Amino acid sequence: MEIEEKVIKTEKLFEGNIFDVRRDTVILPNGKEATRDNLEHCGACAVFAVTNDNKLVLVKQYRSAIFDVTTELPAGKLDKGNEDRTEAAMRELEEETGYKAGKIVHYFDMLSAVGYCDEVISVYLATDLKRTKQNLDDDEFLNVVEIDIKECKDSVLKGEIRDAKTVASIMRYCLENNI
Repeated sequence: MEIEEKVIKTEKLFEGNIFDVRRDTVILPNGKEATRDNLEHCGACAVFAVTNDNKLVLVKQYRSAIFDVTTELPAGKLDKGNEDRTEAAMRELEEETGYKAGKIVHYFDMLSAVGYCDEVISVYLATDLKRTKQNLDDDEFLNVVEIDIKECKDSVLKGEIRDAKTVASIMRYCLENNI
């Protein structure tokens, strides 16, 4: 069965700092017309930073979209344009947590919300961490926590850690490392 839709018209509804909003008019596989509202995101990176004593470096941050504090990987958007994802990950790790990675490697890419957004989050695995200095943006308020990875997995399973990039990263790491 054919499942692809054909875009016949695109309209820009909003241009913002982090994302733009577009409305696509599509032809469905059954020949009918429909509209799709989508966010065009500039992309992001996140860092799965593991300390020498097997703790995960996380941040607690208030998220206005859900009116709640989340526990999540340090992360940030890419500057619009073609910012190097590895450099952005290293920058975000140090800015948000005050850690610099001696070793950082691309871990995986994930799509955060494919039903309405094209955001790609590149997750990096950072080890050999060295303490530096936290350097938050003027509008950024967060607390750094270090939690044993097994405890992180338990927090995911209890529904206490709910952020998608963080859940996916913790579960992948735990599966790969038999935790």
